[in-house]
Amino acid sequence: MFNQIFAGECKVVKDSAMHDAYTGRDIYDGLQWVTHELIYHYDGDGRDYFDEHYVDKNLSKRPYAYDITLTEEKNEIATLTFTVTKDNPYYGKFAIKRTKIGVTDVNDTLFFGYVSEIALNFDGSKTIMAKSILGLLEESEVTLRPKSHYLTDMTDDIIANGAPILYTAISNIESPSGDSALGVPTFNYGKVTMLLGKKVDLSDSGTVIGTRWNIIQTYLTDEYDGYLQLRYETNGEAVLFFVIDYLLEPPSTNNQEVRYGLNMLNLTLTQTLPTNLVNCVRTDKLVSSSKGWWIFKQVTTDFVGGAAEDSASVQKFGYHTKWLVTDEGNTEAELNKLCQEELNKYPHDVEPELDVEAIDLADVGGYRVGRLELLGKTHVISEPHGIDGWYVCTKVVNTIDQPDRKEFHFGFTPKKLSDQQKATEKKAKEGKLSLRGVLAHLNG
Repeated sequence: MFNQIFAGECKVVKDSAMHDAYTGRDIYDGLQWVTHELIYHYDGDGRDYFDEHYVDKNLSKRPYAYDITLTEEKNEIATLTFTVTKDNPYYGKFAIKRTKIGVTDVNDTLFFGYVSEIALNFDGSKTIMAKSILGLLEESEVTLRPKSHYLTDMTDDIIANGAPILYTAISNIESPSGDSALGVPTFNYGKVTMLLGKKVDLSDSGTVIGTRWNIIQTYLTDEYDGYLQLRYETNGEAVLFFVIDYLLEPPSTNNQEVRYGLNMLNLTLTQTLPTNLVNCVRTDKLVSSSKGWWIFKQVTTDFVGGAAEDSASVQKFGYHTKWLVTDEGNTEAELNKLCQEELNKYPHDVEPELDVEAIDLADVGGYRVGRLELLGKTHVISEPHGIDGWYVCTKVVNTIDQPDRKEFHFGFTPKKLSDQQKATEKKAKEGKLSLRGVLAHLNG
């Protein structure tokens, strides 16, 4: 482990470009330090350094930074918080938005963002909060016209008829002129395997207006999930590029196991019955049929029904039935097929959430393993709890100055809201975005 934290000001290098090996496209407009200082250094032996000298050599001084927590969560904007004393060389220079913060591990960038909050504490220390550079997507708005939009596709034909929603949400962010410290880099369109060919029709919604991040959540991640990833790339000339990937499958596999008796410190397995669990779908409709010819034709109407169920789920939880209203299908076989398609849209079983407190063996000498990373598929084994399976790491709380207290969350996306609440919230978001578009039109 070799963590360093830098603070300083950056500029956008407009003529910078490099080839992205993942997509085959060039990526542009990265950030480069103009001035920066090392404000925290930890090499894994319990001592904090600064400028190659021990800061806490005889435990007579406090470290330059402490209570350092990097919180990363699936499809959310990462945050970094830490506290600095007056001894910190950047103590009097921190400025909201202008100061950029970078966290590195050897040659890898773990986090890059900007100061979003500064709190002066009673003892004179300052607590600094930084948002990931993705936070810039919360600070400006875009419009979606009332028509049909592709969600993610980027073929030439599609671009000619209007960019997909993901591209619209991340591109062409304005930078203020004459102040390089507030320059906005390009969020480059990266590897996308999610929702290819999928469209959304906004013809009846009016012009939709919302923040870029709100648009991404409303029409992509809240609706379809997937793995939205910010990827850092560098051209070897100290220019950092930002690439946004949107993936159907987890982007990586952690080669480090989390195992009871080795690196697992605590475990909580929560099994929750989903609020939108459906294990049976039924429908019926009145179908007219006729026989005979012309004035001799006889018309009869009969109810035709269809159904589909997950019998194993019914045996475990009883019936959780949804009634399907449809204009399609006129035979029992056709209606059965429609019911099965509807049933496939819902969970049929409990959803486990696995919270694990563990030591990342990459922080411990003597182990040649990769770091446990967000969105990585991870083998979690705890024989006393009957757990032996592969889980996706959906949240990491990285206590950088206390590496033995890291927290990892595995399994499905953490449920802040029930699925029904999330669906209701999405409809409310769509309504607000559309209403804003209507008001903007009426106000000229």
